[in-house]
Amino acid sequence: VIIADVSGKGVPAAFFMGISRTLLQAAAAEGLDPGACLARTNDALCRNNPTQLFVTVFYGVLDLRSGAFVYANGGHNPPRLVHKGGGRVSWLPMTGGLVLGAIEGMRYAETRVDLDPGDTLFLYTDGISEAQDPSGAVFTEERLDLSLSDIGSLPVETLAGRITDSVRSFTGDAPLHDDVTCLVLRWMGDAPH
Repeated sequence: VIIADVSGKGVPAAFFMGISRTLLQAAAAEGLDPGACLARTNDALCRNNPTQLFVTVFYGVLDLRSGAFVYANGGHNPPRLVHKGGGRVSWLPMTGGLVLGAIEGMRYAETRVDLDPGDTLFLYTDGISEAQDPSGAVFTEERLDLSLSDIGSLPVETLAGRITDSVRSFTGDAPLHDDVTCLVLRWMGDAPH
């Protein structure tokens, strides 16, 4: 599972994100662990980055049998863990990684969380938490957590849409200045064979 957000706007940022995506896919295809995947991608980006752009990346691998989720974070927002049944929301522990494309030779620590059947992971870009209403008030991480605690047990098919609808309702007529992207993953446990 990967979610990323590039700095900047326009064609240079889109091009940098395309390169980042290709490098991440290549490292992941080699079966590298999440931290090694981010380190390799970071080094490649740093070697040729004349525009001084960077990308935040969260990359995790879920073991579908055990529910073990191993991940590394390159400066991205901490995903939320919505515990089975909703109501309780916690942040995944940070791993301390720097954004990709800034400093060559960085190492990216990994950590692991064991999901229980029915637990939900919510990954998002800062366009959600930093969205502003017409008066300049910000949606905030706290509002996101409250929304997830209220609706986190909804079916996965509707949860992402409900969060983005909440953001749009909050911002009203104010223009969105950043992308509003989220990804929802729920582990239902090891299915019988």
